[in-house]
Amino acid sequence: MLPLLLTNYVAAADTNYLTAAVRHSVAVPTNEVGIAHNSSIEVGVTIVARQAFGVRFVVVPDPPAVYNEETPTIAFGPTVYWAWYGRLSSHIDVYPTGATGFVVGQRPLGAPVNKVLPMFQAGVGMRFHSKVGKLEWYATPEIGFVPLIVAPYFGLGVGLMAPAKQD
Repeated sequence: MLPLLLTNYVAAADTNYLTAAVRHSVAVPTNEVGIAHNSSIEVGVTIVARQAFGVRFVVVPDPPAVYNEETPTIAFGPTVYWAWYGRLSSHIDVYPTGATGFVVGQRPLGAPVNKVLPMFQAGVGMRFHSKVGKLEWYATPEIGFVPLIVAPYFGLGVGLMAPAKQD
């Protein structure tokens, strides 16, 4: 039934959107004590209301230790993301998503070197959206997994979509 719902929706036929959002996620590393928060800003495009591509700049204020090494004081870096949206109703989409990039861990003063690590994540989410004039506001709860720190995550984003071409 779900594949039928996802393939039968008709998107705004040839509308592409520019997007901007802020996100906050909480990951729970399995080999650590505590949780890892990360915040990000993102900009991207949504093509014919189905696929989204973009860039996020991620900041992790208190990152977990990786490979049993000294914990950095802060980590940050860029990631690129992709999502595919399937419409459940006029205001709700479901999506799988993936992101890859790297984060740089700034070590405490006196540490020999900074740490640069690859970052991968995969998840699923829902996008709740509402049109206000020509703009669409949205909220996106998302769950997924970050393999490098063996951590499930939960995230919430809020953003704005604007048609790439004004009529």
